[in-house]
Formats: sequence, structure tokens, C-alpha cells
Amino acid sequence: MLRRLGRGLALCTAFDVHSERAVALMFDISVQNGGIKEPVTTRIKHDFATLDSGLGGDDLEVAKLRIIANRRADAASRRWAEDVRARKLTIANGEGVVHGRRYDLETQYGIRLT
Repeated sequence: MLRRLGRGLALCTAFDVHSERAVALMFDISVQNGGIKEPVTTRIKHDFATLDSGLGGDDLEVAKLRIIANRRADAASRRWAEDVRARKLTIANGEGVVHGRRYDLETQYGIRLT
């Protein structure tokens, strides 16, 4: 588990995201999907370059997490892509529904956008 956490933290560094939610998303990607490889990495960084330059702070962090979530889901098997997307976007947004269950990461698990 520590190795996968380390991989998740390395992904946070690679994509310049810093919140608890980012760590949760990258850990989840490491465990569920084995990480992020090319060409997905390049697509994510290209999408980052198109973000509104006026975004900052939490808005920028969430925008980056959503891009990562969607691009990783796009790279999943077509059979599982929407399941992966729901799970990843729930983490990126801090709330959502996965397999019919509603999650609020901050109130239920203390995972914040800090």
C-alpha cells in the first residue's frame, strides 16, 4: 500500500496538484488503474494549457482534478469508462454518486480541498 501511495504522491507532483483530494484521486488511480501513462499524460498536460488563465487557488485545483479524472476515464476499457468516470469525478468534485451511493468526501471521510 505504501508503494501505491508513493506512486499517487508522484502523480500529484507530476501534475502539480496539492490538495488532500488530489492525493485521494491519484492514490485511487494508482490502485484502480495502475497509474497514468502516455499518451494520457500528454493529453492531460495539453488540457491544462487550455485552462482559463484567470483561474487560481481551489478553482484551478478542481479544474485540474476534473481533467485528470476525465482523461483517465477516457483511457479505461469502454466497458468500465463511465464507472471509472463517476468514481474519479466524485473524488475530483468532493461529492457525487458511485454505484448508487452518494458520497461527500469532506463530511464522511475528512478529505478536503486543502
